Amino acid sequence: MSPLFRAGLFGLALCVSSPAFADLLFVHVPIGRQGTLTAPSFVQVDQSLRAIPGGADAVPADTYKNSYALSMKDMLQTTPGVFAQPRWGEESRLSIRGSGLSRGFHLRGITILQDGVPFNFADGSTDFQELDPLTLRHIEVYRGGNGLRYGAATLGGAINAVTQTAQDMDYNALLRLEGGSFHTKRLHAESGQVFGQGDVYASYTKSLSEGYRENSEGNNMRFNGNAGLQLNDRAETRFYISYNRLNQNIPGTISKNAAEHQPTRAALANIIDQYARDINSLRIANRTAFDLGQGRTLEVGGYMNNKDLYHPIFQVVDQQSLDLGLFARLKGDRYVLGINAGRGYN
Repeated sequence: MSPLFRAGLFGLALCVSSPAFADLLFVHVPIGRQGTLTAPSFVQVDQSLRAIPGGADAVPADTYKNSYALSMKDMLQTTPGVFAQPRWGEESRLSIRGSGLSRGFHLRGITILQDGVPFNFADGSTDFQELDPLTLRHIEVYRGGNGLRYGAATLGGAINAVTQTAQDMDYNALLRLEGGSFHTKRLHAESGQVFGQGDVYASYTKSLSEGYRENSEGNNMRFNGNAGLQLNDRAETRFYISYNRLNQNIPGTISKNAAEHQPTRAALANIIDQYARDINSLRIANRTAFDLGQGRTLEVGGYMNNKDLYHPIFQVVDQQSLDLGLFARLKGDRYVLGINAGRGYN
């Protein structure tokens, strides 16, 4: 259990939706709950996953948002077949049914998507610290071969993190403040509006922590937004944008004896050389869906992920990467046909 839980975390959340406050911030409008082509409701998603004979789950964000959700462990710790173990800060070792379990860094064996759009690099590896738990509506877990519906050729399957939209919010604005031990502070703000045939959502999260161990300080900022437009009764498009500035020091590995008697220590080399992992990234994506009738849906889209990684460890890893991709999926009642094309520059 995180020391933050033991320290007695406190939080404050403010929702604005009543007419008395709406005039101060946003004009409140009725928000639909039936779901749309690019933002189906959780009930619709859950029902479709229940029709899969085993190996798929939908985890609503409400199961973890009322606690201090920091990493994949907090989001998926009650999901069968999923192993998530924190390493440092928001970095975790993630495995489904043992896939890539021996991996000491980054992620192998699982395809990560955000809103159905591929999140992995073109070479298959993934950094998922850019996902903000507080901006997600739910997480879909497809174990093993069930991940093939998203083109996942990975042994473990696929995880699809679905972002909140204005279509499924029951408030116009929310402010969340959290604080706890080790000078941990987190501010989260979000708002959404539905207007005519369109909707807009935006969120901002800032978190600071000195960490439980030496040289484990973190200073992170995340921005996420999306905008949807219903083109007609059978077509809808949605654009996504996320920007991240993640700065995380790395405490490193210590001996078993030190872990038992001085657990807050960091490896000496990590302190001297100031081991860290800093990420600046910009991601832009689009997903457009068409209802073809008779239970058939066509989804097409593309994405661009531009990332700058500064990673001083026993050597300095300084990388700039650009990943570009296109995808298409035709879904029927009993089949999914699709293609993913990706190109990475590093």
